[in-house]
Amino acid sequence: MTANLLLAAFQGGMLLAQVARDIAPLKDALQAAIDHLQTFATSPALAVRQAQ
Repeated sequence: MTANLLLAAFQGGMLLAQVARDIAPLKDALQAAIDHLQTFATSPALAVRQAQ
């Protein structure tokens, strides 16, 4: 699932960038995918506290 998200963001961003002849759509698509993935991240300190 994660790989599909990143691949779709890359492919969609590349298509839009090629049509617009501008790199901004690719950067925006990849940044949005990264931002989405970061919402699932946990801090190492929180993981340690939960394990105790």
